[in-house]
Amino acid sequence: KYFAISLSSLIGVWMFRNRDATAPPVTIGDPRFNTLMIGLMIILFFISPVMTWQTNTDTLFTGPSVRQALSIRDVIRMSSNSIIMFLPLISAWRTLNRPEHHQELLLAIVVYGLGYSMLVLFEWRMSPQLNKWVYGYFSHSWEQHLRGDGFRPIVFLSHGLTVGFFLLTVVLAASALSRDEKYPRGLFILVAAWTLMILFLSRNFGSMFLAVVFLPLILLTSAKIQLRIAISIAVIFMLYPMLKQSGLSPDSQFLSLVESISPVRADSFRFRVHNEEALLSRALERPLFGWGGWVRAHILNEFGHDISTLDGIWIVVLGQQGWIGYIGFFGLLIFPVFFLRRALLRKPLTPAITGISMISAVNFLDMVPNSTLSPVGLLLFGSIAAFVQFDQQPKKADAEPEPTTDDSRNRYSRFAVSKSRLISAKDARERPSVSFRRQQE
Repeated sequence: KYFAISLSSLIGVWMFRNRDATAPPVTIGDPRFNTLMIGLMIILFFISPVMTWQTNTDTLFTGPSVRQALSIRDVIRMSSNSIIMFLPLISAWRTLNRPEHHQELLLAIVVYGLGYSMLVLFEWRMSPQLNKWVYGYFSHSWEQHLRGDGFRPIVFLSHGLTVGFFLLTVVLAASALSRDEKYPRGLFILVAAWTLMILFLSRNFGSMFLAVVFLPLILLTSAKIQLRIAISIAVIFMLYPMLKQSGLSPDSQFLSLVESISPVRADSFRFRVHNEEALLSRALERPLFGWGGWVRAHILNEFGHDISTLDGIWIVVLGQQGWIGYIGFFGLLIFPVFFLRRALLRKPLTPAITGISMISAVNFLDMVPNSTLSPVGLLLFGSIAAFVQFDQQPKKADAEPEPTTDDSRNRYSRFAVSKSRLISAKDARERPSVSFRRQQE
């Protein structure tokens, strides 16, 4: 699926490559950012896979289980997987570099989300059956999508949690567009309210909680406050493994909050916390370049059975690629948000790019317990990178008329005074407010 989406994004870029041929050109406003992004891609796509291979040439034995050593084929696999995954971000970075592009991106998410909400509503009532009817299989565990006396929709995605986060993205995108003067505010407030209701029906507690917190922030706070919030969350996410290891992460406080709302959800969160702590200890056994693939980063019991449950994408990346791969992977997402402050010195923040930065901040928070980094999210991160790096040149003002070069006006009379000066003197005499002597001076 990732390959199909990435290939489609490349085809789309090629098909519409001349779309902005008549628009004012863009220039690179921040060359340092371009150098940084290229360096991170080199680390992620080439250096990290090679070094992970070189540090994992040993075979692991756990009871009857054998986990094979890495080979050059694993280098190719890791590199190609990373390139395919990040193609939507790279495409957006190079093409979505105008304010109207960011508006159209959010509008596309909202329009698609409205249609998608109808499918969510269908599965909420009829149970998650669409994937089985169309493709012939169910993409996850059926038990995880039973909630009380109802169902949690999945609608062609990998999990119901992914559905919840996409609906959350639609809610925040509609809210951001409601603050744009180009669009009718009341209409997009109504769209946000409708999608928020669908999100509530989808039985996604985490996404609903984030919607309740961030929806007022997007609707009521200024662009600078939203930017500070997004940057702060990005910093916390980047340092989250360190906070987790040092015991400074607010897991216990958040667990108490969840227990006061839903004891069932609290048990699920408690399991995730304990599982992450065990996987983090495993990952830090090879901290720089990780364990690579073949479930080498997982925890096996004495019988060779895999007892790990990998939920948050951060622990997956840290376990497989170590800190170097972690910085390359999440640096491509985080540093565009960091550099928004530098871009603010050159140009104002638009409501669209402010909303995109807030959606990205929410994605950071949701990637702690879940793996909800999707191609849609990568498009949003790539559009932030385009805003940071590129500046749109202003339209050139109409050229002022050139001064006349007609020699007939500058020929001199027999009194050695040019005809142009004589004409000026004549005009001055006809205007009582300006004396002839002053005109001659």
